[in-house]
Amino acid sequence: MDFEKRLEDLSIKIDQLVEKYQAIKADNINLKRSLEEKEKEILKLQEEVSKLKLEKKEASKRLDNVIEKITKYFEEKGSESLL
Repeated sequence: MDFEKRLEDLSIKIDQLVEKYQAIKADNINLKRSLEEKEKEILKLQEEVSKLKLEKKEASKRLDNVIEKITKYFEEKGSESLL
């Protein structure tokens, strides 16, 4: 009878371990899904940052052109007043 009791205890422990394994496996699957979603989000953000950097560069060029035109205008105005 002692042997049967030990077998029953082992069977219960095995069932508990199987349940724990299944729970951990389910958690792992959920974590992988979450990680994949976060990776997609990171890629989208990186693309957005790249676009914003390009827009900033283009805006800076346009601003430089405007400043150059304004400077040229005032230089021409200044040389006219000297005459």
